[in-house]
Amino acid sequence: AEKQAAFAEGMMAIQAELIKQALRPWWLLRLPHEAFHDMAHAAAAPTARRIKANARRLRRG
Repeated sequence: AEKQAAFAEGMMAIQAELIKQALRPWWLLRLPHEAFHDMAHAAAAPTARRIKANARRLRRG
């Protein structure tokens, strides 16, 4: 379930990033790989935060 939540969170982040990109009038001028990098980063951020939080919890254990 935790993995599913992380995945859903990542998908939501990607959608939010896509909407942000679409709302920028100049998004077409950006290099596609740059936009893709932003999306990948947006997807990875929540997962990385959760992993760090879990590691902290385990250490405290």
